[in-house]
Amino acid sequence: MRTATVDLREGFVVGTAAAIASCARVVVRTDLEERVAGCDPALAVFRDVDAACSLLDPDSDLSRVNAAPDEWHVVSPACFTALREAWWGFRRTSGRFDPRLRVDPATPPPSGWGLRLPWRPRMVDATRSVHIGGIPIELDGIARGLALRWASNALGGAHHLLEVGDDCWCAGRCPDGGPWRVGIADPDGDPTPLAVLAISDTACITSTRSPAGTGAAPGDVRAATVLGPDPVAAAVWSRVLLLSGAEAIAQEAGRRRLAAAWVTADGALHVNSGLEPRILWQR
Repeated sequence: MRTATVDLREGFVVGTAAAIASCARVVVRTDLEERVAGCDPALAVFRDVDAACSLLDPDSDLSRVNAAPDEWHVVSPACFTALREAWWGFRRTSGRFDPRLRVDPATPPPSGWGLRLPWRPRMVDATRSVHIGGIPIELDGIARGLALRWASNALGGAHHLLEVGDDCWCAGRCPDGGPWRVGIADPDGDPTPLAVLAISDTACITSTRSPAGTGAAPGDVRAATVLGPDPVAAAVWSRVLLLSGAEAIAQEAGRRRLAAAWVTADGALHVNSGLEPRILWQR
C-alpha cells in the first residue's frame, strides 16, 4: 500500500524549539523506517548550532567569547561561520543589522541610516580565531538561519519543512503534492495566524519587537516577515525592516526587492506586492 506520510522530529536551536517535518509525497510504508532515520543528520545540525551559538548555554562558544569579548578565541566551525555571516549583515546593511548586545536595536541612529557605532571584528580563517571587538554579541537570528540552511542540505533533495521558532524553510512539496502552507504568527499570541502562505523552496523568516523592550510607539512595526531563497539573508533583512519604522518599511522592502509582510502597532497586517501572490488566506 502506498500513502503520503510525514515524520515530525523536534530539537532546539539557540534555545528555540525546532522541528523537522520530512515527507515523501508517495512512499512505501516499508521504507518509512529508513526515511525517518534520514532525519538524524538534520537534528545533529540543530544540536551543533545550539552548542555553538546559544546564549542560554554558558559552555557554548558564543557564551565563552562574550565572557571575554576583548580577547582572541578559537571557536567551532559553526560559530565562526555565524560570526562571518553577522559581519556580512552588518556591512551589507551599513550597520542597521547590528548583533552587539549593548546597542539598542529598537532605537535608530539619530542621524538616520548608517553606522550606529563602528564594529570591526577580526577573524582568522586558518585557525578559526575571532576577536569580536570588546562588546558582547548575540547571533540568534543568524544561527537559526544557518541551522535551517545546513539542516536542509543534510536532508538532501527530500521534501521537507524545517521550523525554528517563527522561522522556517520549506523544500519541495508537502504530502498532498502542493506547496507547504505556513502561517504568519500574531504577535499578540492569538493561535490563529494573521495569514497563511503557500511556499516551496523558500525561507520564511520573522523578526519581532519584544514586548519587554523599549515599547512600541504608535506606528511602530511590531513584526516583519521576509521570504527569500536563503534563510540567513532573510533573517538579516527582516531585522532591518523591523527597525525601519511603519512609514519607511514599504519603501525599504521595495528598494531591496523583498517579499515582505509586517504588523504595525494597531495589529494590522500589511503585505507588499512581492509577498501577496503567496497568500492563501488572510484574517
